[in-house]
Amino acid sequence: MGQSWYAAQQPRPDGRSAQAFADVDRGSGGRVPAATAAARVHEYRAHPVRGRLTGRGAVLLLTGATVLAGLVGIGLAGHRTGLFGLVFTVVAAVCAALVRRRDLATTVIAPPIVYCVALLLISFIDAGRFAGGLASREVVYLADAFVTGAPAIWAGTAAAGVVAVWRRAGRSRRSRR
Repeated sequence: MGQSWYAAQQPRPDGRSAQAFADVDRGSGGRVPAATAAARVHEYRAHPVRGRLTGRGAVLLLTGATVLAGLVGIGLAGHRTGLFGLVFTVVAAVCAALVRRRDLATTVIAPPIVYCVALLLISFIDAGRFAGGLASREVVYLADAFVTGAPAIWAGTAAAGVVAVWRRAGRSRRSRR
């Protein structure tokens, strides 16, 4: 009853799907011994890899941590500091290490986009020190941030890429054994 669609479609060792198995349980009035029910719940998990971060979760974690670091830098120093780039780089690598294997490409593609979005979000707070209207302040702030932040963009993307390649290579080594 509480199974996801994905789990219900997975075949059992005897060839029947979990949905067919659940239909048999419903036919017995829903009374299944506790040990059998626990074994079935464990057998039909919706996600075979437990404790891994999804691609969306990695993007949200990277965005949130980077924006928070930018806001902390603005609060402490009055402008975006090196903490922004450092946190971005470290969290990009951590996300690549924690994400599900099938979402590794997301952690390599997302960092430059996340960096741009995070810059745009904190620019509304930090661009006030520049003269001119809102549009001109934003353009000047973003141009300055991309020039001074280029090493962070490259480092974060490279760190995520290195971790992703390392994880892929580890899987290849294990499969050859």
